[in-house]
Amino acid sequence: MDPYLKTLRELSLTFKIKPQHAIGNAAGIDTIIKVLSDVRRSFLGFVEVEFLRETEYRNAYEKDKSILADFLKHSELLMVDVRFGSLQASVAPNVLELDNPLFKDELLKWKREKFNVYKHDVFGKDYNRSDDVRDILQNYSPAERAKIYRPVFDAVAGKHTIQVIDNAGRITNVLHAPDEVRRIQLLPPVAKSAEKPIQKNVVGYFKVLTDGTTVEWRKSNIKKVYDIDFLEHDDYPFKPDAIRHEHRTFVLKRKLVCDVRFEEDIYFISQEELNIAVWGKTREEAEAAFAFSFNALYENYVMEDEGKLSLKALELRSKIANLISKTYNES
Repeated sequence: MDPYLKTLRELSLTFKIKPQHAIGNAAGIDTIIKVLSDVRRSFLGFVEVEFLRETEYRNAYEKDKSILADFLKHSELLMVDVRFGSLQASVAPNVLELDNPLFKDELLKWKREKFNVYKHDVFGKDYNRSDDVRDILQNYSPAERAKIYRPVFDAVAGKHTIQVIDNAGRITNVLHAPDEVRRIQLLPPVAKSAEKPIQKNVVGYFKVLTDGTTVEWRKSNIKKVYDIDFLEHDDYPFKPDAIRHEHRTFVLKRKLVCDVRFEEDIYFISQEELNIAVWGKTREEAEAAFAFSFNALYENYVMEDEGKLSLKALELRSKIANLISKTYNES
């Protein structure tokens, strides 16, 4: 066995989704996806809480807010083993590699130690047992408990339980949803701060002062408002005149008109001329996927030797090349 995988399996959290009423104890795909997603949310919430408790890391975060997002990106759970049927999954964080130079080697040790704390504090508890509830109340504030425990309660809210299994294959705990009294005790309503103005996307028709090419959006330039509506979703037009992917930026000769749709909680962006069709759970994810696909087309067609391309590929190469005005590569 790969020593890297062996190390992760030794550290991993192993659990089995156990449906109460299912043929052959088989877990439904929707249940599997939901439980894995809830476990992921819980663990990332735990990592965020523990990260900000460390003085050194909090000070770094106060200087650069992006550090936390970068650290959470490197703390995603890895699936290191899986068995089907009731679905037995083993998950572990990446504790062997961390390429952000800000974080030193000891942070990998910190991640390993905190993952063991997570297994004990979250998957080692009985949420209906007084002593365990008391420990949780002492260790975490209401806001912290909401981030860590609410996703786990959601994971076991259906007609199934989660069995926690040790490295020897023994069941060490069975997670059940807390009863109503315990749930309220563990997840009391967090006092809301005074409501702040929120940002909303709107679409509207206006009469404005303009030079015929551009519009300066200031109040004195708006002479009449014909209609205005709030967008229910972020499906406003996508017409980029520049596309950025990682360290490469493409400046386009014209706006690239794309089709944007929101269906079944997914954002879809497509561009028929370039045969690009991508999607994402959020508008930002869909736009990032579009940039990734555009960059891939550039590398696979524009940067490829012409002799290796078919006639159809050469046509696409020409379309992409003629669309790009300048390309910038940042080191």
